[in-house]
Amino acid sequence: SLTGPNIVFASQVNLGTNTVNINGNLNLLSSAALDTQMNSTLAANYGHFTYTGSANLGSATLNLSLGNGFIPSANSSSRFDLIESIGGTSLSGAFAGLPEGSIVTLDGVNLIMTYQGGSGHDAILQYAGPVHLAVSAPATVTAGSSFIFTVQAEDVFNAPVASFSGPVTFTTTDPQGMAPGATTISGGYGFFLATLKTVAGGPWTITATSGTLSDPSNPITVTPATAVKL
Repeated sequence: SLTGPNIVFASQVNLGTNTVNINGNLNLLSSAALDTQMNSTLAANYGHFTYTGSANLGSATLNLSLGNGFIPSANSSSRFDLIESIGGTSLSGAFAGLPEGSIVTLDGVNLIMTYQGGSGHDAILQYAGPVHLAVSAPATVTAGSSFIFTVQAEDVFNAPVASFSGPVTFTTTDPQGMAPGATTISGGYGFFLATLKTVAGGPWTITATSGTLSDPSNPITVTPATAVKL
């Protein structure tokens, strides 16, 4: 740990897999180069800073390496808090060439950089692929009438993942409902037709599943169809 009102790094900082706790303000100058090795996603196994005051990244260079045979997983478990606020008040600046939303590829796995992670003051690398399917349906539908619902692949920040494509299947909790058959999503988005019929016992949901991703829709209430007199 280092304590002081302003801790400044102006040259190469080889963190390895160590955690350096800054009890005060962290300042990286543009001449600084932060070297961190990642041996796993456990905080004790990759190099990073924590700080209690403010942090300024100052366009410092970030150098990442994998060690100990570690390969990041292509799922939400791949997260690295590189600059972590421990009660800190602000994070400014960015690593050189890595503005907000930049993609960093490690051994074929895409990670996205954010400087608004954690409490809003953390620099985090997080898996950039889809981690859930956002299934959106009308809150109320009429029994026996078809309606449109949508499926959007989203990342950990709930942003659309347009690169996602793959097979998707559907189920519904309505015992009499009719969900779409198996199909394929491309461009990370699709819209589909479903029919729910059971009024009592709801509300119901529709679940979309693609590989390891499986998520339900919002609750859907089914109202009785209007009676027709002849």
